[in-house]
Amino acid sequence: MLILVLITIVGLTVGLSLISRTVTDVRISSQIEQSNRAFSAAEAGVEIALKSAVVNGPTVTFNLSQVAVTYKVSTVGDSNVYTFPNAQTGKTQVLWLADHDSDGNIVESSTYPVGSPLDVCWGSTVNNNAAVVMSLLYKTIDNNYKIAKSAYDPDPAAPGHDIYNFLTLLPEDMIGGYCNGNYRFKKTINDVLQFWEGLTLTPDTKLISLWLQPVDQDTSFAINTRTGTNLYKQGIQINSQGLTSTGILRRIKVIKSFQLIPQVFNYTLFSE
Repeated sequence: MLILVLITIVGLTVGLSLISRTVTDVRISSQIEQSNRAFSAAEAGVEIALKSAVVNGPTVTFNLSQVAVTYKVSTVGDSNVYTFPNAQTGKTQVLWLADHDSDGNIVESSTYPVGSPLDVCWGSTVNNNAAVVMSLLYKTIDNNYKIAKSAYDPDPAAPGHDIYNFLTLLPEDMIGGYCNGNYRFKKTINDVLQFWEGLTLTPDTKLISLWLQPVDQDTSFAINTRTGTNLYKQGIQINSQGLTSTGILRRIKVIKSFQLIPQVFNYTLFSE
């Protein structure tokens, strides 16, 4: 009888363990399936938003296969401080200085004014001493498009920086705490009629875009308008989410910038 009882207890223990494991596996599989459904529904919201021309409109809600989908489209960059994501060495971030219409076309009649200062900030970490190459695309009064370049190095004594021969920053541009206190370095450009050293523009010049390229180290950038004037929009942001009936929520954020000018123009050599 004692042996039978022991066998029964062992059998029940093994059986309950298998049942518990099975229930757990079923629950995990169900959560994964619900998570995938919520994520797919949120992606569907993004796809619909990309086809929609409504920007800064109301939040849109609809149901898709018993999943509640909510999305909203808003503009990004139309503020006095704009922060870029981290840029890799040799890659560029583009700041649009001209407005765009609803189809994403440049509106050259609405451009950031010449002589309204901008702070370009970078170096968001303690050990970040990235040098920066800036390229300005602008249009003159005689309808010629031109590209001007300048480059700045906050630490020209760093190993390997001696070959750059970039311009150095002023001491007051390396105190830190720039662009809402998050960046170590800044360079003020577009001050009065001298955009930067060696580049003087007339008030009727159309500023199109500014390209920022880190050298030697990856870094993020931020732009601060010294006068508090808002920048033009830099693109659209889509926030979409899917919520299942079981409470599983998945969110997606997509930022779509305006169509960029081919970077080959940044390196093209030509003569007249």
